Amino acid sequence: MGLGFRVAIELVVCTVVGAGLGYGFDVWLGSRPFGMVIGLGFGFAAGVTTIYRVVKGMDEAVGLGRASRERETRQNPPAKD
Repeated sequence: MGLGFRVAIELVVCTVVGAGLGYGFDVWLGSRPFGMVIGLGFGFAAGVTTIYRVVKGMDEAVGLGRASRERETRQNPPAKD
């Protein structure tokens, strides 16, 4: 259940941030609605990419996941042939 909430929140936040940045560019450049549409697309793509990384476990390359793997490797070194 925790992974489901994380996936949903990541998708929504990335999409909203992308749309917000696009809207900001629209206001700044006066190019409504093209910036928001492009920002919405980029935000959605970033959200899908993040979800893919979470589901595949690639987001553990840094932070807690990496630290726990390194600690486990130090405690149980691989057998030498």
